[in-house]
Amino acid sequence: MKKKAIAILGMVCIFCIGCGANKGNANTETSVEKKDSTEITTETNTAEEKQKPLLENNSEKVMIQCISKSAYKYNSYMITSSGGENLVIDPTAVAAKEEYDMNVAAIVSTHNHPDHVDKKFTDSYPDAQKLIHEEGSISTKDFKVTLIPSSHNGDNIMNPADNYIALIEVDGLRIVHMGDCGQTSLTEEQLAQLGEVDICFMQYTNQQSGIKASDGTAVKVMEQLLPKRIIPTHYTNDDLSYLAEQYGKIEELNNVMYADNDELSEESQKMYRILNNVTYQ
Repeated sequence: MKKKAIAILGMVCIFCIGCGANKGNANTETSVEKKDSTEITTETNTAEEKQKPLLENNSEKVMIQCISKSAYKYNSYMITSSGGENLVIDPTAVAAKEEYDMNVAAIVSTHNHPDHVDKKFTDSYPDAQKLIHEEGSISTKDFKVTLIPSSHNGDNIMNPADNYIALIEVDGLRIVHMGDCGQTSLTEEQLAQLGEVDICFMQYTNQQSGIKASDGTAVKVMEQLLPKRIIPTHYTNDDLSYLAEQYGKIEELNNVMYADNDELSEESQKMYRILNNVTYQ
């Protein structure tokens, strides 16, 4: 009887441990779902797809890469000129220089929210030129960057502004990162400064900016700006069908986009999703 009781007790313990493990996994999955609830999570990101940011650009075109490891996968990018110079826009959860040296010449942040700034990364490149959420311009060998005041929520632009639109000029292209611009329309002054835009990073759903894709706010702003290519930043899975209705079939790219004037001259208001498969392992 004693042996039988011990055996039964052992089976009960194993069952309890198993339930505890299952419960722990369920809790973990729920917390991840909540964390990513405002961001796209449809790509599989398998081990085979993951890659470190590319350190060489042999394409003779401008190269744009996702570089963030955070839940906000689509805010942070490295833009590389055809000559190989690197600029990082809105870094968050990016490997510092001592972890993975990307030889960055310039670092730009559109505003001071934690999903658009990365102090550890920025400080690790003391010699890089920096324009950190303030009005002004910087120039490197291949890049010129201008930050233009805008509003994070609504049309009232504060002084100093709570969001800046970044105009990045490189290799004859005009690339714009809107940060978290939540304006219902751009001002005439902003439009004049931005001019003709080739590529634009734009948010579509962001509670803190008071906008969601289906209300058409971001679409209307893009109709003012008329970029040839649009790269969405803040958006959700539920937005994809609506965005496809606005822009046609959405082109999906694994982590990297290449662009030059010849390609862009034939495009008009096409959306590209650069799927974030970045790793630093």
